[in-house]
Amino acid sequence: MGTPNVIHQRFTAYNHDGVKAKSMMTFKLTSADSRVGRPEVINTEVSLANGLYGVKLGDSYQQVIKKFGEPNVQLTLLADELIIGYGRHHWLHFQLDKLVKVQSTLPYLSASILNKIPLLDFFDANAWKINNKVGRKALLEDVYSALALDKPLNEKNQLVLNSQNKVLTLNFIASKNSHTNEKKYTLGGFSMEQSNYKESRMLPFDDQVIQNEAITQAYLALVSNKEINVNNLAEQLGEAKGRIVLPRGITINLYNQHLMLKLNATELVEIHLLEEVFINDNANSKAIWALGDFIQGGSFEQLQKSFPDDAYESNYGIEIPSVGYSLFLLFDDYNKGKPLYEAVISVY
Repeated sequence: MGTPNVIHQRFTAYNHDGVKAKSMMTFKLTSADSRVGRPEVINTEVSLANGLYGVKLGDSYQQVIKKFGEPNVQLTLLADELIIGYGRHHWLHFQLDKLVKVQSTLPYLSASILNKIPLLDFFDANAWKINNKVGRKALLEDVYSALALDKPLNEKNQLVLNSQNKVLTLNFIASKNSHTNEKKYTLGGFSMEQSNYKESRMLPFDDQVIQNEAITQAYLALVSNKEINVNNLAEQLGEAKGRIVLPRGITINLYNQHLMLKLNATELVEIHLLEEVFINDNANSKAIWALGDFIQGGSFEQLQKSFPDDAYESNYGIEIPSVGYSLFLLFDDYNKGKPLYEAVISVY
């Protein structure tokens, strides 16, 4: 089940008049450590006038790729948007093939997933400068001075700047001196969007029950010393809702709230089941996964009866070796009954 070099993404979107339309995007994801074809980005300006490092709201997908090179994250979580990421701190949203929003943080991926995204030197260096004057961790008073502003922060500790049909939001982090109780505000991040941008709804995980059953059957095949039929598994799982490109041709596909697959070209390397892949999820994604007798949320005492004799404790979990694969189970020591919350199948 390989990840194709070229991905065609069709989605429903809405134009600025609210009319439903179709858009087809074609783009290629490459290895995150590849320097071939990745232009050097030296512009660090973020501004309403000049956009993000010279890329402006309204630019096409291909214009962005020409400037920044290939993204190392792609997400199709939203009904009418494509989100791409460069490293962990630059997220670009497209509707109808046009850039409509950029932001330094993304509210859809859990911390455990963000930590799996490879860092990209320029983008993760946080060298951005608002209007080429103030950057991350700048004090609020310095931002006021540099940008000639006097408007107060809103209730979310934000400064919101408007110009024509664009909005730039500066996000501040509040801290308090424990001795003087004096509050300090430092610039933490930014977002910029078209003023008529409407956040799309998250697509429901309608296939999660089917996907979980496909993973169960794949695991039972391994237990029976059979090879997983990768083509059949790919067909059963359907389209991934996200892809993360790692070095050396490794790809992580994100399928639902609990399921990730790691692939090396066309070879399945790892099946990873966990509690939370996506956050801010209003869709129905509460289906429970199971690997034979090992059911999500099952207590350690209950599941211990199914451990084989050669199972052993390793790194706060239980490792079960076998021919052609190994199973690693993680239990929550801080909750009553030590429920199972994560499982990793490594395929050899």
